[in-house]
Amino acid sequence: IRRQLDSLLSCTLEQRKVWTQRRLGLILAAARRTPYGQGVGAARQLSDWPLLQKDRLRESPAAFHSGAWFTMRASTGGTSGTPLELVRSPAAVVTEQVVLDRIIRALGCNPRTARIAVLRADTVKQASDDRPPFWIYTIGGRRLVLSSAHLSESTLPAFLSELRKFRPDVLWAHPTMLEVLCRLLARSGEVLRIPGVHASSEMLAPEVWKLARELLGCAIMENYGLAERVAFATASNPGEHFFLPGYAAVELLPHASDGNEGWYEIVGTTLWNTAMPLVRYCTGDLIRTTTRCGEIELEEIAYGIRPFSSIAGRSQDVLL
Repeated sequence: IRRQLDSLLSCTLEQRKVWTQRRLGLILAAARRTPYGQGVGAARQLSDWPLLQKDRLRESPAAFHSGAWFTMRASTGGTSGTPLELVRSPAAVVTEQVVLDRIIRALGCNPRTARIAVLRADTVKQASDDRPPFWIYTIGGRRLVLSSAHLSESTLPAFLSELRKFRPDVLWAHPTMLEVLCRLLARSGEVLRIPGVHASSEMLAPEVWKLARELLGCAIMENYGLAERVAFATASNPGEHFFLPGYAAVELLPHASDGNEGWYEIVGTTLWNTAMPLVRYCTGDLIRTTTRCGEIELEEIAYGIRPFSSIAGRSQDVLL
């Protein structure tokens, strides 16, 4: 899987489209075996399938199971409502690990040996317990999981002491918590150096990119992804996000425009999860472009050749 994804990065738009069409043949065949697919009928091409709304999946997740005999259960985070119950095939699980490992490699580290500090939403202990330690070690001591709920001006010295002792290669953080850490460092005058930062699960604001680079001296990789595994994008600089070719078949549907800016909804089809092959799944997430795009430009964005500016948020959050 890693070799296939890596090879696509050097391919032309047409080569990427041909490879994706071949992969879609396997996914659509699995999708036609699901109760949902049987109701759709003999849909051979991607365009023959209807758009799939999240509520339809939430109402009856079992209708999207292909009957694969070996699967792993999962669910969405439920940040925008009731969590979705999902299943994944082994290839889907492996692919996700491959794309996350690519981010660690892009930060100059070996994912097998990298020392990673985590500052996300992990529950390390009760928030009311204000006595250190505010962290736990996992994976044989190679991962330091920090309690973001306890990070504050009064606890910063304890956090910094443990981070300096651990000497992480990478800090994996929610963007909001990365900003909190950086602003606490700026106010305290303390110095902390971490070579790489992997930000995910929220969008990293341009000012936080600048702040983190200045205060941590780090390289930064940001990624956008979903538990449904129907789109994946990365950025190593603010305003330059690229979809990863070979991960999913991405379509971009016009949502709104204002002057030279455009918003397009991400509609994705998994290319690896044959256990729950979601086809033309409407994510509700919007990308933003700084120019109005025609059909060719949108294809180049969807296949990872042309960058887009940012993920603008949920479609219902956009106010013009």
